[in-house]
Amino acid sequence: MANTFSTVNNTFIGNLVLDQFVATLAPLAAFTSNCTNQVAFRGDTVKILNVQTSSAALDYADTGTYVMQHAEASGIDVTLNKHKYTSVELKDTEVRDAQILSAENFYRSKGYGLALAVMSDLMTFVSSSFKASTTTVSASPAFSSSAVVGLTAVADNANWTPYNRAMVLNPTQHSYLRQDSNILFSQIAASLMDKNATKTVSSLDDWHIYKTGIVPTQTCGYICVPQALCFASRVVAPQTPNQYSDMQILTDPDSGLAITQLQWHNPDSGARRLAWIVNYGYALGLSTGCRLLVN
Repeated sequence: MANTFSTVNNTFIGNLVLDQFVATLAPLAAFTSNCTNQVAFRGDTVKILNVQTSSAALDYADTGTYVMQHAEASGIDVTLNKHKYTSVELKDTEVRDAQILSAENFYRSKGYGLALAVMSDLMTFVSSSFKASTTTVSASPAFSSSAVVGLTAVADNANWTPYNRAMVLNPTQHSYLRQDSNILFSQIAASLMDKNATKTVSSLDDWHIYKTGIVPTQTCGYICVPQALCFASRVVAPQTPNQYSDMQILTDPDSGLAITQLQWHNPDSGARRLAWIVNYGYALGLSTGCRLLVN
């Protein structure tokens, strides 16, 4: 008889998928996001509060009253019209002979594939939404800390809020920053004080910096503020009754990102089937809140 995988093992597998899914989607932090493990159906709408501008301070008059300002924010409707998944079918003999712990890379690849589909879809939207807003940067070590300061000036002149600005770079462009001796020395100093210091440039000047291989087509990355785009995700739950042997909703507590894991057995092929599903959508926020970086 084929081995029966316990719920504990299913959770272990699902968490491997989720962990890589979340790690690959780290650049989503550059935008406004609303991600929870609440159940929603394809086509449902999520309203996201998107702060467009900063409020100007007013003078108080002794003979007057406090004048209430608008929230300077708008509710943007994001339709959950994207439904992507990765899956695997394992023959009973493969399940019997597999070592769960040795399959970590395999299941992580499923999480990466799911996140890759989401990010690629999102970057297509970013490309089309901000194609008229570009800034040229050097494709050489001349893209250094001083070049980043120059991009800060670009953001300042666009009246972007000075907090939570993000710079998302492809690995090649990011590598130029790591060749800057000023940055390198600061990283060495950080590593001497903190053994857990990363080998990536994660912040510089006003910027939170992300490295990813998934950027808009014909760019080396982009700079933005969170208001530029709104992203929402929810989870899918099967209707009842159903013939799934196991259904789990797996959630990352920090980002709120969640996926649905379904399992069932196909007696015709003598195989165990697993699927990992995400339900999401996005919408344009501040049309001037992102600039594509080109060489």
